[in-house]
Amino acid sequence: MNKFEYDILAVIEKHLFLFIAIIITILAMLLRLTGFHTESGDFTTYLLPWFNELKDAGGFNGMATYSGNYNTPYVFLMATLTYLPIHPLWSIKLLSCVFDFIGAYFASRIVGHFNKGTHKNLISLIAYTVVLFSPNVFLNSGYWAQCDFIYVSFLLMCIYYLIEKKYTLFMIAFGLAFSFKLQAIFLLPFLLIYYMKNKEFSILKFLLVPITLIITSLPNVIFGHKSIFSFVTVYFGQTDNTLSLSYNFPNVWYWFPTAEKTAFSRVAILLTLVMLAIMLLIIMMNKQKEKLSEKDIISFALWSVMTCVLFLPFMHERYGFVVDILSIIYVFSFKKHWWIAVVLNMLSFFTYMDYLYSAWYYNYRDMAILYFATYLLFSLYAIKDFYKENTSLTTTESEVLNPS
Repeated sequence: MNKFEYDILAVIEKHLFLFIAIIITILAMLLRLTGFHTESGDFTTYLLPWFNELKDAGGFNGMATYSGNYNTPYVFLMATLTYLPIHPLWSIKLLSCVFDFIGAYFASRIVGHFNKGTHKNLISLIAYTVVLFSPNVFLNSGYWAQCDFIYVSFLLMCIYYLIEKKYTLFMIAFGLAFSFKLQAIFLLPFLLIYYMKNKEFSILKFLLVPITLIITSLPNVIFGHKSIFSFVTVYFGQTDNTLSLSYNFPNVWYWFPTAEKTAFSRVAILLTLVMLAIMLLIIMMNKQKEKLSEKDIISFALWSVMTCVLFLPFMHERYGFVVDILSIIYVFSFKKHWWIAVVLNMLSFFTYMDYLYSAWYYNYRDMAILYFATYLLFSLYAIKDFYKENTSLTTTESEVLNPS
């Protein structure tokens, strides 16, 4: 071996994880490119007409007449894409794919936080890989041309900064997630529970969320000449646009396909609030544990979004996307209950295949039973783990009770 080869191998060995991460990133991008020719129904019916509407009106100036139901940040990014000499199918998918990698990076950072040993980098890299190669992730962006990992990336930033106790950044990240998608609100119940239990920051921090929403609405004011509060009307317009209580998502309302929509939608909302209130009561009643631990953040963040998608009405296939990603993070952080991530991601994958390829041979009622059973078991796991460890003990007391 000559000196040049030796030096090259020495550099690779020194930065082995970085080189492997680069290779994984390249392979993950190639995987997405395999679906860039696919035009989903959502692309041809919604995204392409909106894109052409913006382009025909002059890009940013088209925000004044934009007729779609996406909020300002995504519309602004789409208007930016109209200036690129790239086919809209590719440019829209490339935008979504960029956030696949951002989201996977923050997922690996969260997992790395809970793996402090010698295998920290390896476990973080595996988590990064699993997220990127999850069928639900690359189908969502590379095949479907959807943008769910944009808002989920910001939710992962939110959780990461909460674990790091950077409360300003955590609230801004949540505001950014909410500015892209209404479904970011599924994490809000957990944030309120954390605020009430841990008492680590002022409620005034929550004002950063509407402030972020207003700031992200500025392009709509500048180019669209619309109200700075236009996000309110956009999101209200998204809340009731389906003919059934569940739109191809296997939640509990799939068991009631003929239920009267208006009445049962109110029942669904009330039931969701009851479930959230019960968990709040369970958490607050544990006086032996003064605060939610860092791992409790992962558990109850996942529980919060699972509760919302399982019990709220009008859930679509992709609304469980954040559940899929958080379940992967949960498994790598706790190193147990791997079946939870497998089941949840598998059920979402079935709904994706139904939409993309009309594979209507899945029994959604059975899938709903499996989803509900997984939810119940996971809820028990989360509560058990929460009550198992008494974090109110001081370090000295812990050492006395548990000498090494």
